[in-house]
Amino acid sequence: MRIAIGGFQHESHSFAPIPTGWQEFIKPGGFPGLQRPATLVETLRHTSVPCAGAIEVAEAAGATIAPLTWCFANPAGPVTAEAFERIAALLVGALSDALDEGPLDGIFLELHGAMVAVGFDDAEGELLRRVRAVVGEAMPITVSLDPHANMTRMMTDLADALVPYRTYPHVDMKPAGAQAMRLLLERIKRGRPWAKAFAEVDFLIPLTMQCTMVPPMSLVLEAREALSVQHGAVELAFCFGFPYADFPGCGVAIAAYAETQGAADAAVAGLKSYMDSHEPEFAGGVAPAAEGVAQAIGIARGASKPVVMADTQ
Repeated sequence: MRIAIGGFQHESHSFAPIPTGWQEFIKPGGFPGLQRPATLVETLRHTSVPCAGAIEVAEAAGATIAPLTWCFANPAGPVTAEAFERIAALLVGALSDALDEGPLDGIFLELHGAMVAVGFDDAEGELLRRVRAVVGEAMPITVSLDPHANMTRMMTDLADALVPYRTYPHVDMKPAGAQAMRLLLERIKRGRPWAKAFAEVDFLIPLTMQCTMVPPMSLVLEAREALSVQHGAVELAFCFGFPYADFPGCGVAIAAYAETQGAADAAVAGLKSYMDSHEPEFAGGVAPAAEGVAQAIGIARGASKPVVMADTQ
């Protein structure tokens, strides 16, 4: 079994004045720089990124890895056309080279899901379109996503399964990659895709209300797990969305993969109904600056640890 592995991650803030260019992917700070096929596996295998989990599971299954390219840039303005085209060309070119060396059984990609590039609001959807143009519709493809992904119908249509991390703060990136690889191996073994369903939720969730350690988001994840088990979904993908990407397709989205269309539809409908009925709980509230500072000072007076103020808006 031979599996291609690659990645292209960026979270794009449409209102940020500084664009994300080629150099930001070469030297991102805090993460490895652009990895080419010769270095990808050994550089990433001991990190916490999704590719590390995918590599571990693939090797444990005895698969041969065909490395593509991988890169990450820290959140900033939209990706420049030059950077997107160069990186997409590198990844797709590496995929073509891998195919020249022999047949592939499947592809795993580590994407973010909230990348906006100049010319492409849904940059991940466009990247998947280009990958499909090379390998065709029958090739099994699974993708890990950041839960801040603006998961689109285009992404869902072009991949066999999308697997977002479950946590924010993100502490399960590697497990998400491992899960996506397990699904890829299962997809290859079964020889046919799962039924899939997709839905968008009709409101945006502020970042201040997306923490999965506390309600309401912690309760959403409990509902997600229960519905997944109830309907036998192999994956019930829930993405919080990244409102600051600010394009028509951004927002909360759900995708399900199951043995039957009825099961996939029911899982998505159940989670969408939960979100719709709990919408008011996500409104939250952000204090005006003076009030926020006063609250922090009051907390600090009785605190035994430092008090941190964060402006995520």
